[in-house]
Amino acid sequence: MPAVDEKNNFWSHIEELRKRIIFLIVLFVSAAVVFFFFMDEMIRLLQKPMAEHGINLYYREPPEKFFTYCKTSLSCSMFLLIPAAGFQIYSFIIPALIGKERKLFSSLVLTGISLFYAGVLFAWFIMIPFVINFFINFASGDGILPLWGISDYIGMILMFMIVTGICFELPIFLFALLYSGILSIKTMEMLRRYFIVAFFIVAAIVTPPDIFTQIVVGLILCALFEATLIIAKILRRETDGQA
Repeated sequence: MPAVDEKNNFWSHIEELRKRIIFLIVLFVSAAVVFFFFMDEMIRLLQKPMAEHGINLYYREPPEKFFTYCKTSLSCSMFLLIPAAGFQIYSFIIPALIGKERKLFSSLVLTGISLFYAGVLFAWFIMIPFVINFFINFASGDGILPLWGISDYIGMILMFMIVTGICFELPIFLFALLYSGILSIKTMEMLRRYFIVAFFIVAAIVTPPDIFTQIVVGLILCALFEATLIIAKILRRETDGQA
């Protein structure tokens, strides 16, 4: 009988997970449809960084504008879905946790959501204006005029926002490695110089050929790394003190 109960319990978890995934899919599609009807306003908003320089967008193929609207509405839906996905993950996992594990997991979920949006805002207010300014002013004296396509421009903006949001999830990734025992605080400190080099390599890959933006992103990743180390040490002291 215990084996039967364990099997039933397993399939009940699978069924619950299936329902949560279906809920997120329905929410994602529904939000995308709603956003599609407000794409005129959204596209005008996304054009602001380049509109300040007097540049207009064009579409070079008949379906290009329509598909860009679809891609943008799906991306907006994804941004909206982040808190809902975090809540569904939290609700599914939290019953299996006890005591401090619940508190830690709750903090990680809330922090992860906040960090993602912080990365998106950083990309919008800091990175993207520098990117646009760099490309507009690059070799501006050669007489070649910009003719930017809507698909390329919107795709670049969305890519920077998504990638930067993911980069800001670094502390969550590090905490997961620490909590699982794959890494220790001492190991992270010993490998600090290699992490720093890796951060600046990542910054150079995900940012445009603008040295200032690359340095800023690299420094932010380093700051997130150091903040993770400090918080991990504080938590370890509290745990050792209560032991």
